[in-house]
Amino acid sequence: MVDIISISALVVSVLTALGTVMKDVNLKHCVCFCLDSDCRDENINLDKQMNELNEKIERNNIIV
Repeated sequence: MVDIISISALVVSVLTALGTVMKDVNLKHCVCFCLDSDCRDENINLDKQMNELNEKIERNNIIV
């Protein structure tokens, strides 16, 4: 019984890790197993993303 739970936990953790990596990498097009999807939103402008990141950096910038 414990082996089934361990295997299930391992499978779930591997799938979660794959999903997290795919999200962080910002893949344009993803074909995996039977899935064929566009993993990134087309409407996001790169300049807009850069501005948002710069604003976050400025807010979190700590002067020592």
